[in-house]
This record gives sequence, structure tokens and C-alpha cells, in this order.
Amino acid sequence: MNQQQGGFGGAGAGGEWPIGAHLVTPRRGYTHHGIYAGGGRVIHYAGFSRTWWRGPVEEVSLQVFRLGRPVAMRDFSNARHWGVARVERARQRLGENRFSIWSNNCEHFCNWCAHGASQSAQVEALRERLVAIVSMINESTTMILRKLFIALAALLALTAPVVARAEAQAPDALVNQVSGDPAQRGPARREVSLTPRWTCSASPPS
Repeated sequence: MNQQQGGFGGAGAGGEWPIGAHLVTPRRGYTHHGIYAGGGRVIHYAGFSRTWWRGPVEEVSLQVFRLGRPVAMRDFSNARHWGVARVERARQRLGENRFSIWSNNCEHFCNWCAHGASQSAQVEALRERLVAIVSMINESTTMILRKLFIALAALLALTAPVVARAEAQAPDALVNQVSGDPAQRGPARREVSLTPRWTCSASPPS
């Protein structure tokens, strides 16, 4: 789409934005959007633009919309709705309170007013970044698992000869333990007799 956008600053020629202009103003981390209704009024999806509480589609003063920040006009030459028709579309949704950052935010609203389709370049860009981050995490995890597997395989390769020798010697040691050859036996056990070596006897009285 061919975009027409003025720099952030004051209104256009004549001291006022054109009726139906798609206005944008910077916020911390994102750009807020609204439709200029004329007479210093803007229709926007309030969302979280002013408070932590979700706000509806509302008509506010330009000062409330901008909150002391600069404003610019963002429009596309192939938009379907212009001027008063765009403002009428925006007013059809006044009071709507179904704001969603991902699917129904202020940019979705303004693009619907201008083009008839809810779209948000900010959301798409954020999704692309999230997909890239997840992809990087998956690649890192795969790399770590691959390195662990290689290290485990190397450890098994180093310990395999030791285990094999131990297993080879184990049967001979077992045979030596059960063999009747005294030379192969351990020291003989010393038997302990439980029979007392002395007795006590009593002589009958005379």
C-alpha cells in the first residue's frame, strides 16, 4: 500500500487535520492510533492508552488523545473510505469494549475504518519477533542436547574397556571363592566352642 505520512508534529496546512485522517502518536513501546473527527476531536480505541484498565471506543479531544506527545497523519492512497465516510464508520463502533492487543486494538480499529479490514502492523511485527525468539530457543536447545549426547557417547566409549575387563574377571573370581582347593580359599574360620571348660560341683553335706 502506498503510504502518506507526515512527520510527528503539528496539524497540516490550515492548522487542522483533514476530516477522517488516520492519526498516530507515540507511546512507550508502541504507537497509538485514532481517527480525526474534526473540531479537535479524535475517535480511538482507548484500550490501555491512558490507564491499566481496558477502555472502549470513544471520542475524545485531541489533547486527551495525544497526552502531550507529537501527532502525525498516517494514510494510504488505496484506502476504501475517506473523510466523513471514515468518521461515520468509526462512530458506528462508539462504546464497543472488546479491546484485544492481539486481534482488536487501536490500529486494528483505524484500519477497519479506512480499509474495511482489521490489521495491525505492530502486532504482526511482534509476532515475527516472538517466532524468531522461539526458533532461536529451539535451536539452542537442540544444540545443547546434541552436545550432551556426544559427551555421553564419548564417556561410554572411554568406560567400555574397563567394564569389559571387570566382566571378564568376575567369573574367575567367583570360581575361586567356591572352589574346594584350600590354596584358593581364604583363611579358615576359627570355630568357637560354646561348651564351658569348667564345671561346678557341690558335695552333699556330711
